[in-house]
Amino acid sequence: MSVAVSAYDGLLRGFADVVVYVTDVNDNPPTFSQSEFSISVTENEPDGVIMTLAAHDDDFGHNAVVTFALIG
Repeated sequence: MSVAVSAYDGLLRGFADVVVYVTDVNDNPPTFSQSEFSISVTENEPDGVIMTLAAHDDDFGHNAVVTFALIG
């Protein structure tokens, strides 16, 4: 994308063409291997991993970072 920029202070005028390259946009949502997950945990469950989830995001760089949160 090219953008023309101009500035004028009443006496002098300046122009510049600015070229903008967009390398990535956060336009892809993360996807999981299935649409819903379910797990039961007993009251006295020992500490440790009880379930592992993975998601994939087709974006690049920091837009491809997926963060999980347990809410409820």
